[in-house]
Amino acid sequence: YVASRVAMVRGGTGGETRVPAVKGWSRDLDISLATNDLIQGMQLCWVAKSPLMPVTSHEDLVTWLCTRLVVEAVRLRLQTRWCTGSSPCNFHCYDSIREGVSVTTLTVMSEPLRWASTAQDVLQEVRAVARLGIDSEELDLIMRMTMSKIEETAKAQPWSYMGTLSGYDAASTSRDIVEALIASAPAGHLLTKADAFNQTLQKARGQIDLGRVNEACVQLLGHFGGVGEPCGRVVVSSPAFMLDEVTGRRVPIGLPDAAEVSTALRSITELTEEEVRSKRVTVPL
Repeated sequence: YVASRVAMVRGGTGGETRVPAVKGWSRDLDISLATNDLIQGMQLCWVAKSPLMPVTSHEDLVTWLCTRLVVEAVRLRLQTRWCTGSSPCNFHCYDSIREGVSVTTLTVMSEPLRWASTAQDVLQEVRAVARLGIDSEELDLIMRMTMSKIEETAKAQPWSYMGTLSGYDAASTSRDIVEALIASAPAGHLLTKADAFNQTLQKARGQIDLGRVNEACVQLLGHFGGVGEPCGRVVVSSPAFMLDEVTGRRVPIGLPDAAEVSTALRSITELTEEEVRSKRVTVPL
């Protein structure tokens, strides 16, 4: 694993380029409101920050893979709930080299008058993963999904480079590889040949169990409540007007105030274990 790592970018003085000092991360729930006439519906974007953890050992790689599995688990739960249509939300987790932090974002999109109920539905699923974790069948499914994506990419583009900063995306051209190296090195991310990356993750896969993944669920999703106080920054954006379907006139939209948003996000009706179990999907081998 160490031999496969691309050397760190060296500075002019010969020292390593290191992760920027952490400026601080999410501790309170900060809510701001804004109008944006370029969007059609209301958007609620919840951003939570945590310390950036470099991948400098095999153990770090196992932790990184656990985090990716949690992200896939949340996306699977959300897709399952809205199986008849598109999910009204996006969930991402990535590293911000500029700030020196890991960023987790949950964006909820809805009709302006239904933002509270939509946020309730989305947060029910996210917080259920944080509180109750996932089961062995879900772990097996998301593990196969995750590893198959990486394996297929490695086989399709064996000349490319892959790493922990971009996950499933491969850097296949000289320019892409240089840009990936410049972005990966300051944070200590792994960047290596695609086949070596796939083989290394296959080894890390054997050290992952259900308990470890469920611990990662709490660490990654605890910002959204359910296992503690909600924290982070919430930005609510909405157009100033909406079109009346009957009269065709533009009708002003009244934005909720910060207190109303805070109350809605803190007053989520939690799903029971039986409700979560009834919604789980299984896929045959």
